[in-house]
Amino acid sequence: MNTADHVDRRAAQAPSTIALVDGTSRLTWHDVARRSRRLAAALVGAGLPRAAVVYTQLPSTVELFLLRLACERAGLKLVTVPPAFRHAEVTRLVAATQPALAVVAGTWRGTDFRALLAAAAGTLRVLSLARWDAGARDTLEALEAGAPDDAARALAGRAYGAGDTSQLGTTSGSTGAPKLVEVTIGARLRTAAAQVERYRVGADDVVLALTPLITGTADALGYHGAPQLGFRLVLTEHFDAERAAEAILAHGATVVIGVPTMAMRLMTAAATARIPRGAVRIYCSHGAVLPRPAAEALEARLGCRVMQAYGTFEYGGICATARDDPDDVRLGTVGRPLDGNEMVVLDDAGTPVPPGTVGRLHVRGAHANAGYWRAPELTRAAWRHGYFDLMEVGRQDARGNVTIVGRARDLIIRGGQNIFPAEIEELIARHPSVAEASVVGLPDATLGEIACACVVRRAGTTLTGDVLRAFLSTQGTAAFKLPERVEFFDRLPTLAIGHKIDKQQLVAQLLHRRGAAAE
Repeated sequence: MNTADHVDRRAAQAPSTIALVDGTSRLTWHDVARRSRRLAAALVGAGLPRAAVVYTQLPSTVELFLLRLACERAGLKLVTVPPAFRHAEVTRLVAATQPALAVVAGTWRGTDFRALLAAAAGTLRVLSLARWDAGARDTLEALEAGAPDDAARALAGRAYGAGDTSQLGTTSGSTGAPKLVEVTIGARLRTAAAQVERYRVGADDVVLALTPLITGTADALGYHGAPQLGFRLVLTEHFDAERAAEAILAHGATVVIGVPTMAMRLMTAAATARIPRGAVRIYCSHGAVLPRPAAEALEARLGCRVMQAYGTFEYGGICATARDDPDDVRLGTVGRPLDGNEMVVLDDAGTPVPPGTVGRLHVRGAHANAGYWRAPELTRAAWRHGYFDLMEVGRQDARGNVTIVGRARDLIIRGGQNIFPAEIEELIARHPSVAEASVVGLPDATLGEIACACVVRRAGTTLTGDVLRAFLSTQGTAAFKLPERVEFFDRLPTLAIGHKIDKQQLVAQLLHRRGAAAE
C-alpha cells in the first residue's frame, strides 16, 4: 500500500471524521480521498506522463498534503522545495529535475513565487494557490475543478507502490548546493508506524506539526502516519511561538511535533502560560538533540513527555525513544534504532568499537531511502562498509540506546584537543538566563580553532561572557572546552528546512563581526 491507499481505507472506515486542518481549511477523510483523487486525474488530464516531475514550493497547507497524495496516485515525481529557497537554489533544482509543471503559493510572506519561478525556469507552466494569488486563472484549484469525471479510468495503472519513490526531497544546502533525495514511500510508512508505536500516539490524538510537512517527523509521523492511524493532523504554515501556543489551545493539540529551537521559543511565549498542564501529552523533538535541561523545563511546564526522534533526510528514520523509557534514556539519548534498522559504531579504520565507546555512527535497514537523485556517485560515497555513513559521532550503550556527540564536521579541534559542540551546548542550556545557544568553531592563528558560544538571553535577564564561563566551570567543564568567545544574539539563524540552527551562517556572521571590530 502507498500512503494514498491508506487514505482511501480511512475514508471508507471514517468518512466524516476531520482529518486535516490548516489556517483556513478543515477536511474530512472523505474530502482528502476525493479531492486528492480528482487532483491526480487532473494532473494526468493535463498531459503529464507517468514519472514526469512536478515542482512544488508551498508552505504546510492542505493543498500540499493533497498534492503529495495526488502525485502518488498519478505516478508522478514531486520535487518538494522549502519556501525559504530563492533564485540560486531554485535555478539549480529546476535545471536538475526539468519539471513539467510547478505549483507554488503565489505571493506569500512578501515573496512572489510566480516571479521567482519565471526568472529561474522561463516557460515552465506555474500554478498558484487561489488564497495567495487573488484573481489568477491558472491555479491549483482551477486544475482540480477541471478534472475528468472518470478519475478511476484516468488513473488506471498509474499509481506508485510502496517500493517506489514519489517525493524528490531537497537537502538543506548547509554543506553547499542542495541535493535531491529519492524518498521511498514504504520506508517512510514504516518509520511512521514505528514512531506511532514508540510514542503511543492514538487515533484520538490531535497532532500539531510545527515543522514543514516535507521533512522529518512532520513528514513521517504527520503525512505518512495520519492516514495509517486516523488521527487529526493540524498544519502550520509558518512557525511563530505565540501562534503555536494559540494553535495548541484552539485545536486541543495533544501531540506537538517540533525541533529544539521551537521548544525553547515556545517556553518564552506569553500564550504558553494559558495551556492547561497535561493538555499536551507528547512533544516529539527532531532535527537535533533537545538539551536535557530544556526538555525537563518543557515537561515541567506543559506536563508532557518529550520524545526524541533521530533521522537524516538522506537516509530516513533511524532511532527514537519510547514512551516508557526511563528519563535517562528518554531525555539523554535518541533511543534505540527503529525496528528494521541496524546501527554500528566504527572507529577511523572501520572497525566496530565496544558499547559505550565514541565513534562514527553508521546504519542500514528497512527505513533507508533510495539514494540521491541521478547521482549514483554520491549514493556510493555515502555507504561505507555496507552501512550508510551518518557523518555523526556518538556512542551506543549495551541496551542499544544511541547518544549523539555531534556532527563530524562540527568538531572543533583546539590546539589538538577535540571539542564537541553538543556537549557544551547542553551545559550552557542549564543556565537560567539562556533561551537558546549554539557553539561553533572559529579560526585562530595560534590554536587552529577556538570555540565560540552564541547565546540568546531570556527576556528580562542579563548575562555576560565571563559569568557564563564561570557557570560552565561550576558544571565541571574542562578548561580547554570553555568558549574563548561568547557572542549574544537576539535570534539565531536557522536553516531553510526544519528550523535547525544554521551553524555555517553563524560562523559567517561572527567573522563579519570580527572584521567590523578590527576596522
